[in-house]
Amino acid sequence: MPTQKAIEVSYQNVKSLVSAVAMRFLQKYKGDPQEILAEARLHFMRAYHSYEETGSEFTTWVQFKIWHGLLDTKRQQAINASRLKRVVKELTRLENPVKFDLDRFLFALSPDAAMAVRLALRPTSAMKWSIRMKSRKNNNPTQSLRTRLKAELRRRGWEQTRIDSAFKEVRDSLA
Repeated sequence: MPTQKAIEVSYQNVKSLVSAVAMRFLQKYKGDPQEILAEARLHFMRAYHSYEETGSEFTTWVQFKIWHGLLDTKRQQAINASRLKRVVKELTRLENPVKFDLDRFLFALSPDAAMAVRLALRPTSAMKWSIRMKSRKNNNPTQSLRTRLKAELRRRGWEQTRIDSAFKEVRDSLA
């Protein structure tokens, strides 16, 4: 393990190289000069600790590690900025929800699909009781509502294809 003094002496020997690499990077990719110089110093430390004397010259190694370290930092900043942009967009969308007009939605549906939606929103008392009993068993009230709704439509004489068609139309309209 190198001593603090050995690290300081090595840094003093390549200090101008560290600054030159940082300034070249700054010219090419722009950014905050203080941040880039601080990052370059950090990457010098990583280069120092990863250097093996059997490889290239120390100055070549330092220059390589600093440049690629700065590139990695820049790439990570771009990724984080992209993520932040997506999060802000999603939060803005959630903050300003679109008002849903149920009457317009129902009017745009076929009579079968509109009937299925109305039954889902205002289930019969028999459906409500059945849903309560079913959801106690499987802890999934959504699954129970769908099952009870399909059963109610079958009870009203709907064929399975008619039910599936109505459900698909509602699903597609909501997408």
